[in-house]
Amino acid sequence: MYRVLLAEDEYIERKYLRKIFKKHSDQFEVVGEALNGNDAVKKAGLLHPDIIIMDINMAALNGLEAARAIKDTAPTTIIILNTAFAEFEFARLALEYKLDGYLLKPSSETDILASIEKSIRSTGSSDTCPNHQKSGSENIVTQVQDYVDSYYSRRLSLEEIAQSVHFSPAYISSLFRKETGMTITDYIRKVRLSHALTMLEQSPSAVGEIAKACGFSNISHFNRVFKKYTGNSPMELRKKMHADDSN
Repeated sequence: MYRVLLAEDEYIERKYLRKIFKKHSDQFEVVGEALNGNDAVKKAGLLHPDIIIMDINMAALNGLEAARAIKDTAPTTIIILNTAFAEFEFARLALEYKLDGYLLKPSSETDILASIEKSIRSTGSSDTCPNHQKSGSENIVTQVQDYVDSYYSRRLSLEEIAQSVHFSPAYISSLFRKETGMTITDYIRKVRLSHALTMLEQSPSAVGEIAKACGFSNISHFNRVFKKYTGNSPMELRKKMHADDSN
């Protein structure tokens, strides 16, 4: 689990960020909040967060200076700047100070999670995660695949799958397609067809029973999908399989 510090002087923005991280409480824990740059530096030293969401425009010490001070003593801490101003100079300085990400307010949940995910991948170090767990896109995709592999026989929704990995449906849909080249729906269909092929060859069950066991809503839908992707109906393919076995 990643420990998160919110360095933000706007109450509404802090509340918005807390709500996002609460939705993904198995992945992130908000361990503290800072209302200005000096407070951020102090709390970073006391709380040792893995990730800091840092507002640029704060009193006492601005976000850039606070971020630089934190990086000097804790270089593996992921710091993502958060600002309402789309100014090139801020982005340039963020790179100069070797910070990890840059968000433009108001950022969507998907953008925030994607920025964190990208930063985690970029660090490439298990030291960033206190539990030394595998992290990153590959882990999320693997979790989605494992979930589908386990529950393909029942009716699956994107919302259910997203909830199982504690990310939003939009985020995992985009990530899964980017990493695998197929949609989650495509993967579900692939897994179901694979099991159906095995059952047609090895099980004496009727086609309707196989369709139900593999998660298809009804036999008509099963027949359509099966023929589209194999070129044969389930019965036609079963006959060919048995004919091959007898030769």
